[in-house]
Amino acid sequence: MICEKCGMQNVEGSKFCVKCGNSLGSGQPINSVQENYVNTRESMNITSDSACDLEPGANRIVTNSTRGGKLSIASYFPLLFNVILKPFDVFENELSKFQDLKNSLVLSVLISFLAMLVTLFKSMFYAVRVTTIWSKEVKWVWENLKHLDYVQMIIQNFLVYFGIVMGIAIVYFLASLIVKKETNFPRLLGCASLAVVPAFTSFLILSPLLSLVYAPLGVIVTILGSVSTMILLYEMMSREVLLDGNQKYYFHLACWSILLFSLYYVLMNILMKSVTSGLGNIFNLY
Repeated sequence: MICEKCGMQNVEGSKFCVKCGNSLGSGQPINSVQENYVNTRESMNITSDSACDLEPGANRIVTNSTRGGKLSIASYFPLLFNVILKPFDVFENELSKFQDLKNSLVLSVLISFLAMLVTLFKSMFYAVRVTTIWSKEVKWVWENLKHLDYVQMIIQNFLVYFGIVMGIAIVYFLASLIVKKETNFPRLLGCASLAVVPAFTSFLILSPLLSLVYAPLGVIVTILGSVSTMILLYEMMSREVLLDGNQKYYFHLACWSILLFSLYYVLMNILMKSVTSGLGNIFNLY
């Protein structure tokens, strides 16, 4: 590899010239990169070395604000709203905030908590609203609220939703280790937390409301939300786990197969437990 600046013959694959220090990839001397780094720091009035760094392989400054700092609880709500309207913009501009595991955990817990609350209100609504097969008459039986086991519902539903989000991140993280691709687990958890928002919103909120008007609408909305989540997962995880061609296809297929099988197993155990609880039989979840 010949240097364009001094004509020195370098070993093939070298990034910089051994004689003049010129960058063999971009044609910009390494000294120029360092000068740009210093000038940028001075223009930003940055004096602490811990405040920013030169990102490896790129001529740009990465500050702590770019990496993400501590987020307030209120800042998560516009993020959740925007991920439905402008999902890819959110992933492009906001995902850097979830380099920190704490931010990703707070986001996943918040989404799981909100999903649990919606499920709790749905259960209370359907317990009170009584209908019959033979007539369209609706009766409101408020005494049915006394028979609900609120503690079990809160704990069980929260763990299910949190387990879904965490399970997605763990499966993709372990799969990336198998294919020997380095990934950032907090970012994977952030991707998983944001990606499930369309599915949770359609299944828990939009579908029940639309089903009261016309049942097939609820089914359609649920399918659309699930497809949106799968598309987001595919696109965002593909950016985190860099694979090409058939390898990327089989990678996602394997991850989704594991996730769907695990979800089916958990839901079937919960369903069987709820059905048999009235008979006094207790099934343990594994």
